[in-house]
Amino acid sequence: LSEGAIADWSAVYLSADLGAGTTPAAAAFAAFSMMMAAGRFTGDRLVARLGGDLVVRAGGALAAFGLGLTLVIGNSVVAVIGFGLVGAGLACVFPVVLSSAARTPELPPSAAIAAVCTIGYLGFLIGPPTIGGLAELIGLPAALGLVPLLCALIAALGSRAPRAERARSPSA
Repeated sequence: LSEGAIADWSAVYLSADLGAGTTPAAAAFAAFSMMMAAGRFTGDRLVARLGGDLVVRAGGALAAFGLGLTLVIGNSVVAVIGFGLVGAGLACVFPVVLSSAARTPELPPSAAIAAVCTIGYLGFLIGPPTIGGLAELIGLPAALGLVPLLCALIAALGSRAPRAERARSPSA
């Protein structure tokens, strides 16, 4: 949901709510996308060094901080930086969750991965229209305020995924 909401609404937020021109609006989406790509390319090394739990929790916190800062300060330069932080923070979350799903002892890896992908795509499809509907009722900045709350939830619950050690042990 968070990735889809930022991909669809970051440029609109800058142009419609901050009054920024097309260049800063495009730069916000570009910063998000480039940091997301950079994070995906370097994510395996980060996870190997720090562990998936820490990467997911720190990523959720970074994304919440970046978008929270963007919405509170309301400046186009800060927004470009903030959306970049959101991309960096969210980059590894989905890959780590997929990897963790594959280690769920109660399910075959294919079923677990399919379930996670289905939920992920559902969020990606439902998120942007939900933000848009909320924006009609309460304004886009307030509607986007849902995203840092969800990212904070990622940070809080990021260590709840199955760990490799548990998956290797025989089930009771």
